[in-house]
Amino acid sequence: MRKNKIAFNKRLAMVAGAILSFIVLMMVFIAPEAAIYMGTGLAIVPIWGSIADKTFKVLTADEVAKLETSEQIQYFNDLNAHKAEELKNLKAELKTANTEQLNKQIAELRDEIKADALEQNKTILKALEEQGLAMRKLAGNAPVTRESFNEFLDKNKELLVGITKNGSSSAIVIKADTVRASVTDSKEYYAVPDIGQIATRKLNIYDLFAKIPVGDASGGNVMYYDWDEATTVRAAAVVAEGGTFPASTAKWKWYSLPLVKVGDILPVSEEFDKDMPKFAAELSQFLSINVNMAVDSQLYDGPGTGNNMTGVYTAAATYTAAASGITDASIYDLAVDVKRDITAAKGSKYLPNFILMNPTDIIKYKLKKDANNNYIMPPFASANGQIIDNMIVIENSDTTANTMLVGDNRFGKIYEVDGYKLQKGFATGDFESDMYSLKASRRLMLLVKNADKGGFRKVTSISAALTTLAS
Repeated sequence: MRKNKIAFNKRLAMVAGAILSFIVLMMVFIAPEAAIYMGTGLAIVPIWGSIADKTFKVLTADEVAKLETSEQIQYFNDLNAHKAEELKNLKAELKTANTEQLNKQIAELRDEIKADALEQNKTILKALEEQGLAMRKLAGNAPVTRESFNEFLDKNKELLVGITKNGSSSAIVIKADTVRASVTDSKEYYAVPDIGQIATRKLNIYDLFAKIPVGDASGGNVMYYDWDEATTVRAAAVVAEGGTFPASTAKWKWYSLPLVKVGDILPVSEEFDKDMPKFAAELSQFLSINVNMAVDSQLYDGPGTGNNMTGVYTAAATYTAAASGITDASIYDLAVDVKRDITAAKGSKYLPNFILMNPTDIIKYKLKKDANNNYIMPPFASANGQIIDNMIVIENSDTTANTMLVGDNRFGKIYEVDGYKLQKGFATGDFESDMYSLKASRRLMLLVKNADKGGFRKVTSISAALTTLAS
């Protein structure tokens, strides 16, 4: 027993020495001066000499191999301290004589220290492995072999059971593994806290135009003066001496357009509101998206009949392509020609700055290639095709495929009352049946005056227009 205890203490000292060796090695690079003093303090004047009295000598690999493991660790400590001292001296000398030779010596010494560190680590790891095998020998007389943890448990099962008895007449019995499947009908789970909303198309028409708030007492109508273009005449001309000046005619008319209400309603039970608060919280967002989708559609192509507003596509003038002999006419060419159609006679007022297109048509011009499979990118378009002749291309799924709208957004305005409203109330019979209704609504309209409709052009068939431009 005493032998075992002595052997264990010796091996414990070896492990401590190994750790100390690692600390000293790190200090060689971080604080070499401290490493020198530590190495000096541990020296016991062995066969390789002492740093303190400057008798230290570097051993050969064969000489190191003949040392005991604990002696090897002590030698490595002194070797590190010795080389740290050399490095310190070279650095001090470098301050007074900065030569290429000194720099080379310092670099070589550092490389040597790194190489020594690798060899020392191998020795330390070997010592730790021997320590582990030796300690396992202390547990019994089983042969020292490399084996898995399960194999070790199986071979030493009786020994472990005897240890767990601890004098008791009962022993711990190892039974089947306990895994998640051991719990029948488990109700444990992690609940994702959010629900999320159903994806919809991009809503961008509302953001395209300026908004003007409408206050109370509006009568539910937006009324305005506009030019009567049918009877307005510009007659300015050259006048001869004594001649009669031509007379122009300017006339206006009084117009009125109603505010349009867009809304949605959703009946909800009191139980749902109380028992399912997470889902109830999603309903307001759901209604808001529903209403905004309908608003965006009305702003784009509302027909202007019945209770519908007049959308910008409905209000816009129709573009008529002219035979232009454009070789392999593309959507790039078409967009530029539509802009020309707007500004040719009215460029002093209009400067088209947006193009509305369906995603299908945007992909067609972006992916168009020449005969050599090179992408076609005209000089008047941005690198990603999002801007054509200073007009931003807006992807809009409400725009019917094979159609296009080009315009100047300054000449359309949205008049709106109160913005978005969400209300809770009772319909007939709701109170008696513990129901209530969530109601979402908006009141607004888009105004493009008759005098401003020239700032917008719609292309009713892109393919037909391209054929005409190419002819």
